[in-house]
Amino acid sequence: MESKSFFLATSSGILLLSLAAIANASDCIFTDWAQDAPTCEADTNLVFEMVVFNERSASCCKPGSAGEKEMEESATSCRVSRCVPRSQADPCSTALPYETFYKGKKVIYEEVNRESCTMGLGSQGVAAYCCRKGSLESALASKMGAEPHEFPHMALIKLPGDQQCGGTIYNKRWIMTAAHCIVDRGSRKLRTPNNGWRAKVGRNVGSTEMRENDYKIIRAIPHPEFSKLEGHPNLEAEFVLTFNDAAFLEVDRDIVFGPNVKALPIAPAGFDELKYADTAVIVGWGITDTLQISENLLKANAIIRSDKACFILNDVEAGPHFFQFNRTEQLICVGGILDGKWSNTAGEGDSGGPAICRDANGFAVLCGITSYGGSDQNCSKYNNELHCPPSVYVEVDHFRDFINQTAGDQDESTFHKVHLYGEVVSGPEYEHQVHITSKTGKSCGGTLITPDTVITAGQCVAVGDGSGKTHSGVEVWSGVQDISSGSGKLHAVKSIVLAEGFNRSGEEIDIGIQGNRIRITDQYHNNDLAVIKLKEPVLISPNNLPRLPEEDEGATNSGLEYAFPRNTSWGGELRQREFKILDKDDCQRRMDRLENLKLNVEVDSELLCGVEKYSGGSKCDRELGGGLICKGKNGTDILCGIQVFRLCEWAIPNGFLDIAQFSRWIRATIAQS
Repeated sequence: MESKSFFLATSSGILLLSLAAIANASDCIFTDWAQDAPTCEADTNLVFEMVVFNERSASCCKPGSAGEKEMEESATSCRVSRCVPRSQADPCSTALPYETFYKGKKVIYEEVNRESCTMGLGSQGVAAYCCRKGSLESALASKMGAEPHEFPHMALIKLPGDQQCGGTIYNKRWIMTAAHCIVDRGSRKLRTPNNGWRAKVGRNVGSTEMRENDYKIIRAIPHPEFSKLEGHPNLEAEFVLTFNDAAFLEVDRDIVFGPNVKALPIAPAGFDELKYADTAVIVGWGITDTLQISENLLKANAIIRSDKACFILNDVEAGPHFFQFNRTEQLICVGGILDGKWSNTAGEGDSGGPAICRDANGFAVLCGITSYGGSDQNCSKYNNELHCPPSVYVEVDHFRDFINQTAGDQDESTFHKVHLYGEVVSGPEYEHQVHITSKTGKSCGGTLITPDTVITAGQCVAVGDGSGKTHSGVEVWSGVQDISSGSGKLHAVKSIVLAEGFNRSGEEIDIGIQGNRIRITDQYHNNDLAVIKLKEPVLISPNNLPRLPEEDEGATNSGLEYAFPRNTSWGGELRQREFKILDKDDCQRRMDRLENLKLNVEVDSELLCGVEKYSGGSKCDRELGGGLICKGKNGTDILCGIQVFRLCEWAIPNGFLDIAQFSRWIRATIAQS
């Protein structure tokens, strides 16, 4: 029912996958446990061996068969470790209950993501997400993991038979999900909740034991006209897709709300999901094509499609999805390939989870419920829009009557009220932000540190080839509120000084996902800093200028980044976004994933790592060079960083140049100019 993708994943356990099912396939033979190393018949290949408590088993497959490919994926897939004591140095090295040998070599796993867990009797431990060291899977896995408690409105719905779905907390007793999660696929009858039906909230890792946030589901109510429920008038039609795929689950007691457990407001009446952003955030624990298991909550940005770009009625070859019934007004399409651009789709297991959109005030709202997707098994083969279809979500706004009649109203005091894709800001306190243009370079942001001095990224004003050559026609604009309006005051540039050693590190790269090449738009530069001196000072109050930090005055644990959106149809107003600042070790661990993409980013003293709070990943919809404003020692605003690097649309940290490390050089440069 759901399409598969590389980006949203889960599983019900820590074993590889269903080895028994593969062992019975005609392509492969799964040997019994043995003390000695098992051997394979002459016409088969030994794909992998598994050792459990010193006993060996192996998989022998026909060369080139589909079963051999499945086994290879199984042998090298990512896994979830057991809950181990916090003192455990490396959960991935010793916490796995077995060893895997692939093509004669032991598979070494590395920690990609780590979460807290309860071991029992109140003692705390760690559960890690482990991937094969140096693999593309390990590179991508860390790019999709949500931060702890980033989406406090998420619910993991556990059903009998290891089935699971996602859900969104609506109010204190009700969780929204998809109707197909609670209707038996064979009989098309509503399933009756029992003790095995649970809703788990306030977590990122599905295996984490948090009993206070574990609720029993006592009632399930699908939309009465769900098209795959027995009695629907179109049940016997030759071609029936899913309509009215919405449901509510009632829990056995009031949900306890707090910092890590919140409700998400639903989209308002008449909501237009494309009016305020061109992407939505999709979240879930669903299965992916190659990552066989993941118990970490995952996230992604996905393109929102117009109905025309998704639904072509009565012509199956003309569009990604085909309908005999005109129900497009109740559905939203996201992801897939559109106009040559690839973006994420939902996966099996993500059913019932949210599509999160931006409303008129910039806040996150629940706009869709994961319903289904077209098969993408030919996506990598054909790599076109027809064979890389989007996921389809139920449009929440269409079901307001069902929502109100079933679950009543929402309580605004329980909402997770947070801005999505930035908060529009204006006023004198943001006058330090400037807009930088040139004839040969890209437009960028910058920060006034004195009335006539701008700090920005070196790549905004110079070529980056080590020559020190600056772009022609560099200009600085102050007082800009919307870059699409042409407003603001122009300031002539007196001089531009680049930090010593500024140069581009590596070439532009792209990577292949499901056969599609994805360009990474930001290149990494060393010492990516420039000081621009203006011919005349900007009329600005000194109170509205951030302070240049001292050398020992680094960034705090969070900061506000200011930037103008670019290439958007929904406005170019100045926006601020809040970033969590990671410690150096955590930052380097995440950045190390990029080595597999042939991009080496060393997290030394000059680089800060920031993760945008409540987002689908590192969205490159805004200009580089803008300032990161933090609180200094005395509580005043300091320019702690400037944004210099992003891996677009991926949940890898953003790179900010640590201004404190360059403060002495900046002061000397200002004094000399």
